[in-house]
Amino acid sequence: MKANEKPSNLALASENPLAAMAAGGQVTPQQALLQTMAAMHQKAQELTGVAVPKYYNPAAVNPLKYAEQVQKRKLLWSKKPAAAPAAESAEKKPEVNVYDEHVLSITFFSRLL
Repeated sequence: MKANEKPSNLALASENPLAAMAAGGQVTPQQALLQTMAAMHQKAQELTGVAVPKYYNPAAVNPLKYAEQVQKRKLLWSKKPAAAPAAESAEKKPEVNVYDEHVLSITFFSRLL
């Protein structure tokens, strides 16, 4: 690093490592890893339509697993279709009085004694 360069003027990880190598600059393994992770996140976003938030460490989060988790969460918290409750109401079991079952079990066990 030159004396007049500030850290903000250095090559960022967002640059293409192959372009930096062709220009004669050296690419650190960390920059190459960050570039690979960014490409993997971009590809996963194109496949699933779910973007991993920026506050997650890209090297620590698998974007495909995160997208699967988000899709499951949406499915879990989404409203059910209106047709489903109507179908369930037709198949309702008759109500059973819990008190009657309790009395029957008491009389059954009292006969056993």
